[in-house]
Amino acid sequence: MMVDKSNDNPFADDSDDEDEKPSKKKSASKKSTDEYAGSIRVKEGRNTNNTLYYVDHSKLQNNGNGLLPEARNELFSALETSKQELAVLGQKHKKICSDTAQLLSEPKNEELETELQELTNKMEVMDNGLEEARAHASNAKHAKQLKGRIDKMATEWRKRKRMCNEFVQNMEEATDGTISLKKCCSGSGPIDIETDEGAIKGAREYASKKRPKVMSRGGLKKRNDAGANAGLQPNEKFIGVLLDSKGMPQRVFMDEE
Repeated sequence: MMVDKSNDNPFADDSDDEDEKPSKKKSASKKSTDEYAGSIRVKEGRNTNNTLYYVDHSKLQNNGNGLLPEARNELFSALETSKQELAVLGQKHKKICSDTAQLLSEPKNEELETELQELTNKMEVMDNGLEEARAHASNAKHAKQLKGRIDKMATEWRKRKRMCNEFVQNMEEATDGTISLKKCCSGSGPIDIETDEGAIKGAREYASKKRPKVMSRGGLKKRNDAGANAGLQPNEKFIGVLLDSKGMPQRVFMDEE
């Protein structure tokens, strides 16, 4: 309630004007020179949930319409440049991954050295065989003579074997089967005949008893190196010779069935 000045009130004289002057000076002194000052206004409510914020968008750059056209174009240009650089880096990364996979698939230096040593050993063996082959080719006359002797002995062998078989077959017919060629060859007949197959069987049994044995995790195990020097080379597993289906001599080794 306002008190009239005519009521002789000593506190009524220009009291409102005196209070307003310093407040105007104070508000004027607090005015900021920042261009964005006053862009946000707050109206406090009863609590923080009821507080209202007012934003003056007209003070934003380009009146709140986003970036300026020049800045927007620069941003789009930088974005496209970044995309192109990303694509180039992706291609480089793909190439690096491909090269890495190829390098990992290739053997290492240690493996190559081991393989090189194995190939060198094989090459030495082949060189030795080549020298022997050359020596054999230079001595073709001796090889031809040796082959003739082998053929002559094989012919005599076939002739004698045929004569023995025919003799026992004639006795089988004369004795009405009392003397059987099959039983005699197997060792259960009245006549003990030593056949080629029986000689090979006995030689195999004898050689199996004299074979050296080596220790393994499962216990004693016979050494198995048959065929290491197969062919015409000397072989400690050689036990005899048989006639094949064509009547030609064939070498028999210990581990052959």
